[in-house]
Amino acid sequence: TFSLPGIVAAQAVVLDDDLRQKYFSYIEGSDMDLGNIFAFDCVQACYSDEGREWKAQMLDYVDANIDLLCERMAAECPKIKPMRPEASFLVFLDCRGLGLGQEELIRFFADKAHICMNSGDMFGPSGAGYMRMNVACPRSMMQQAIDQIIEAVKNR
Repeated sequence: TFSLPGIVAAQAVVLDDDLRQKYFSYIEGSDMDLGNIFAFDCVQACYSDEGREWKAQMLDYVDANIDLLCERMAAECPKIKPMRPEASFLVFLDCRGLGLGQEELIRFFADKAHICMNSGDMFGPSGAGYMRMNVACPRSMMQQAIDQIIEAVKNR
């Protein structure tokens, strides 16, 4: 929820006793259990009342980015259909309407739209024809990415 990669703070809930033992043995053995002085205060702020307002604003902002993507694609680029996520800032784009194989699709987004995304097939064979887009970004960046996709599709 709070995505603090630079702070290096993570929590894990592992209900299975054997799996928990294996997991935490690995974490401790590789010195990844030490944390850092900033992480403790950051995590505490996130899970306290101080983080509640930020979280609500962040969720509204990401939802607005998803709305923007869905609306613009429907109006200006109907061959690409965003799949509205239920609980994520990662949107799968159904690109099968472009009629490209997966390797061509990857190259199309990289070389023509100049956008790097996850290839849908990395999630299994049913992901072929899809790309995964991160929409947790500034609105200006979202607008630019959408513009680049629409322009690349128009110029195909």
